[in-house]
Amino acid sequence: ILRGGCSTKGCDGNNHKLTATFSATTATQYAISATAGANGSITPSGTAYVDEGASKAYQVKADYGSQITSVVVNSKNVTDSLINGIYTFSNLTADAYIDATFSKLTYSITATASAHGSVSPTVATVDFGSNLTVKFNPDENCEIKSVKLNDNDVTSKVADNKLIITNISSDNKIEATFGLVTFTVTASGNSHGQIEPKGNSIVEYGGRLVLTITPNSGYSIKSITLDGEDVTSDMVDNTYTIENVTANHTFKVKFEGSNAIAENSCTETSIFPNPASSNINITCNQTMHSIDILTILGSKVKSFDVSADNASINLDGIAKGIYIVRINTNGVPVCKKITIE
Repeated sequence: ILRGGCSTKGCDGNNHKLTATFSATTATQYAISATAGANGSITPSGTAYVDEGASKAYQVKADYGSQITSVVVNSKNVTDSLINGIYTFSNLTADAYIDATFSKLTYSITATASAHGSVSPTVATVDFGSNLTVKFNPDENCEIKSVKLNDNDVTSKVADNKLIITNISSDNKIEATFGLVTFTVTASGNSHGQIEPKGNSIVEYGGRLVLTITPNSGYSIKSITLDGEDVTSDMVDNTYTIENVTANHTFKVKFEGSNAIAENSCTETSIFPNPASSNINITCNQTMHSIDILTILGSKVKSFDVSADNASINLDGIAKGIYIVRINTNGVPVCKKITIE
């Protein structure tokens, strides 16, 4: 509707054509550039155009096994402003950019070693999902006794003195225990006497083992062999000592019958109480001249002089464990096993 002082006819009385032109008003827009480094993403990425005064949200997300290192908007670090990984531009009034960087999660590996060996590395920092080889180095004449990973025994998984920890996703603690190489001494005999210790004894490299040999009443020692070699002449006071053990050994004793029981042999003995804690009482049907307390490996702990057919032995100062009591008379010594509690 045209309003005015004239009609569609001009004031001069002539008809006229009126033309009106219209155009849309275009809102101002700004560009937001979004970029992300390795190990993560930003959504949306690339360049987006946003109307002046409008808002735009961006989702920043690290890949599995990674973490957000920083989010920078127009040269300002806004990492702490993220809400659930989202940054929002509000009331945009200029071009802007957002850049996100990421890094792999890292974990610490610590390793410790006992005496007689070492481990490498002792400290390491590794990325999420990676592997690490830990090497164990026993000293000369030593060996790995046990390896624990986070308090779990993994000794069986050690190969060529190495343990490979795979797909690491947490901190790890390794504990390695080393010790001298050990060997087995196997002692055996026929049924006519006793050997202490009998059976398999474990001896550390360079160690010694004392074996006490006691024939039964009416029997004597016929022969002793070590790894098949006769060593009977090396026996001292019915004991044989294997020195400087550096290999496995087989120890065998043969007993043979005597025509009569030795005149002064202690054929009837009694030790009580057993187990014992502070004292033991020993009786014998013959006069005892001395009593020895030996370790299970034959090492002498204490010796007592006696001259009677009974004795009370004080065990003070002797640690708890299993021991051998050797009763010495004019005849064949008698060995009995006791437990000290």
